[in-house]
Amino acid sequence: MTACAVVSRPRRAALMASHGAVVFAGDMDEAVELALLLEWACDLYARALAVGTPRVLDAEAQQAVIAAVLERGYGAR
Repeated sequence: MTACAVVSRPRRAALMASHGAVVFAGDMDEAVELALLLEWACDLYARALAVGTPRVLDAEAQQAVIAAVLERGYGAR
């Protein structure tokens, strides 16, 4: 199975042990943005692990985080 077969909607990124990351996107600009987002998420997860076991947010909490990110412009250039 190829990496592209593994990375399919709704998941658009994967980490491959001993190889790195792969993202699936419609064009190069989107692929770069997804790769940067994946790198950020991995860094955030690693930092969370440093202080304990990260908790998974439920759907409502995820939407609240997304709204806060958009409202505050996090990651905007």
